Amino acid sequence: MDKESEEFKFRTIEDVNSHIRDIVDDAAYDDPFWTSGLISEYQISNLGHEYFRIESDGCSIHCMVSKKVRQNQKKLIAEGMEIEIFGRVAVYARTAQLQIKVEEINILKEEIYEPTVADLQQLKAKGIWTGKQQVLPQNLQKIALITSKYSKGKQDFIDDYRKSGGQAEIKFVHAVVQGKHAPKQIAQAIDRINSEAECDAIAIVRGGGDKAILRVFDDEMIVKAICRSKIPVITSIGHNEDHTLSDEVADYSENNPTAVATYLAKLSNELAESQTHLQLNWIIYAIGITIIVLLLFLIAQSL
Repeated sequence: MDKESEEFKFRTIEDVNSHIRDIVDDAAYDDPFWTSGLISEYQISNLGHEYFRIESDGCSIHCMVSKKVRQNQKKLIAEGMEIEIFGRVAVYARTAQLQIKVEEINILKEEIYEPTVADLQQLKAKGIWTGKQQVLPQNLQKIALITSKYSKGKQDFIDDYRKSGGQAEIKFVHAVVQGKHAPKQIAQAIDRINSEAECDAIAIVRGGGDKAILRVFDDEMIVKAICRSKIPVITSIGHNEDHTLSDEVADYSENNPTAVATYLAKLSNELAESQTHLQLNWIIYAIGITIIVLLLFLIAQSL
């Protein structure tokens, strides 16, 4: 049949994807069902929806949990957990991606990922991390602050840094700190600050949150950017009990934005104090020499 024939109808990608979705929606397998498996590739979108793969016996399928369903969960899920889900097969029309639209979740086995020595050894083996830390300069003139413009940690850092006597200029660099776009934006921010070569230190701060949300800071894209940074990087991600690979490879890490701000202010204050003491010592030394010279002059005059 001639491809130019009018019998062939032109279809947009949107038409094709919608057609695929309609086929799935009309199929008998659209009935809701239970299934189970392990969570992988877990992430939370900026809109609060959860996305992950559920794996079992070498097979896997994408899953989507709406923000509304997620808010009604008794316990939040995370990478590595074994779960049982209730939902129905659906198609995300924009990409024609087949997925399970989850309506209910039961946790069968809880096992949340935490960075291990093995993870660090693997980073060394790949040549990503050397294990060496850069020394933070005491005479800080300009600090780059990477966080979300909506983050409470942003203002906490700035306020506490000033309250602690910090005098350096703070250059704020916006990057989302959760969701699938976070690793790329944070890594790009680190690289951009390095290319501009204006700052003496980079502070990456993120307030507390679910362990699942904080997992973006285990992403190799961020880890690589921190490791290749020529400017010292200091991190504060989550709270005391939270720990990420970004914290491990950073040149210095603290438990919260306030602690980071206080530490950086202390560096400059200690330098200022030492310079003041040095100046006082020179003044005392100069006065002492002057007195000795004057005494010797008076003695010489009396002879």
